[in-house]
Amino acid sequence: MHTLPPTRGVRSEKTAPAHRLISEKDIVALFKTIPSTTAIGIRDRTLFLCYLYLGRRNRELRLLWQDIEPYTFTNKDGDAYEGYRYRYQAKGKPGWQYAELMREVYGQIVWYLTATDRLDSIKPGDGIFVQHFMTPDGKLVGFAKEPLSSSSIRHILKKYARAASLETTRNLCRNGPQLNRDYAYLSSVAYHRKRSWCTAPGCQTRGIVGYRVTKNAR
Repeated sequence: MHTLPPTRGVRSEKTAPAHRLISEKDIVALFKTIPSTTAIGIRDRTLFLCYLYLGRRNRELRLLWQDIEPYTFTNKDGDAYEGYRYRYQAKGKPGWQYAELMREVYGQIVWYLTATDRLDSIKPGDGIFVQHFMTPDGKLVGFAKEPLSSSSIRHILKKYARAASLETTRNLCRNGPQLNRDYAYLSSVAYHRKRSWCTAPGCQTRGIVGYRVTKNAR
């Protein structure tokens, strides 16, 4: 007589893969490798500041200028306050999703556009974080219209992570969602420790971001 195994019909529970969150020290090291006085460096600092604060997936922050707009929010006490929101397309959700864009992040985006002379000329359909066209001698001569691709952003991150000799390089660059879970965690740490961040164009960024950016840097 054949005896059925006792585990027959029992479904095994799937266990999510374990990921080690990158540390605040790693984030400091990462930002130290990003130049603070070049147009591309300012772009990349601003780009990864967005990931740090907003915690979105890679492709969710391929923003156009028209994706950001003024908005009146209401806090938990029912009081209205003015700010900015951005729209994005989330994985598995139809249509546009909206979220508040922190003033620190909006200020840094405006500063990036100001430092690269794009603030007055950028069009609604232009990407915010775009490719910079350079001459062989390093002179900035123009910008692409489309946002950086997800693969380009991963390549940029991998370059800086390697330069910082991060042990978590493979974890950082394996995929967008894990990167952004790490960033979401660290943004919470930074917020609760009340670090000071740039809130207006031209101010000095502190904490994890670190360096002063120079207007009209090339």
